[in-house]
Amino acid sequence: MLRSVADGSMQHLALQPFRLDDTTMKTQHKLLAAFGVLALLVLVTSGLGLRAATTSHHAFSDYVDGAAYRMSLANHVLDATNARAIAARNLVLMDDPARLAAEKEAVARTHKAVGEYLAKLSESATKSADPNVRDLIKAIVDVESRYGPVALDIVAKATGGDRAAAIAKMNAECLPLLAALLKAGETYLD
Repeated sequence: MLRSVADGSMQHLALQPFRLDDTTMKTQHKLLAAFGVLALLVLVTSGLGLRAATTSHHAFSDYVDGAAYRMSLANHVLDATNARAIAARNLVLMDDPARLAAEKEAVARTHKAVGEYLAKLSESATKSADPNVRDLIKAIVDVESRYGPVALDIVAKATGGDRAAAIAKMNAECLPLLAALLKAGETYLD
């Protein structure tokens, strides 16, 4: 420590060693311990925050890859089913051969789409931990397995020129199965 001489002149400065007394050491140790504890608290808080962020990320990823994906697939199944039903209905109502060919192609395309989306939905259901989800998706698959062949038979009858049989089958079998399929899909989506 530098000290000046009593007369205030800066000529004679004596250099004295810095001494630590007992109270200074205690204060330094207290400050060092307090800083260490604060640093440790910051590390623990950071670790807990990182863990919480990771948990939230995993939960959101599970939702996006699980429930949201299945809901999207179920909506695609219902949309394709409705498009197939409309195209089949149009086949029964049309007389123009060009329109008949276009509607027949639309039925084939949407039927293929229903199958693809249904396969993805079924595969996704197997990954679900919720047995209720698996049961609801199984209900959709079961109704579609009965409805799909009926819809294709109506298309075959309509394109084969047997419109009366196609209309009768549509009213007797197709409409109730379509209603059951839509209900199963809406039950899952709710």
